Amino acid sequence: MTQPSLKHLHLRQMQDEDIKEVASLEKISFDSFWSKGTFQKLLTRHDIEAWVAVKDAELVGYAVLSYFGNEAELTNIVVTEENRKLGIGSRLLSKIIDVAVGLRIEKIFLEVRSSNEQAGILYERFGFHQMGVRKGYYKNPKEDAQILCKIL
Repeated sequence: MTQPSLKHLHLRQMQDEDIKEVASLEKISFDSFWSKGTFQKLLTRHDIEAWVAVKDAELVGYAVLSYFGNEAELTNIVVTEENRKLGIGSRLLSKIIDVAVGLRIEKIFLEVRSSNEQAGILYERFGFHQMGVRKGYYKNPKEDAQILCKIL
């Protein structure tokens, strides 16, 4: 089975006009989700890189990187359910890593549900390694979070 072409996929920095769609995607993706107001505040901060993936004029994903000094945290990366397994998450993650390199970030951290095997495979492919576990970090259902790190 061949994957659809991503030639119509465009990555760009998140803008105010994206917030409604991003917040909607956030809400259906996470039990504990950020509001439109949170995303609006993020776009005014100088320590945040927020990117969206747009395919055929439709917002299909986003990623948010928070950084301080030479360390960063990938706080969110989401792709719409119907657009998963097409390489969009890989493109977003690759972009975030490139941005971090440009910012002279040395380490990127993230947390992922222990049961999220698909995300775990993606992060491993990009060189993230498990650094620890946060017991009971996620709710609904209660689950541990793996703490991953990539050295740049």
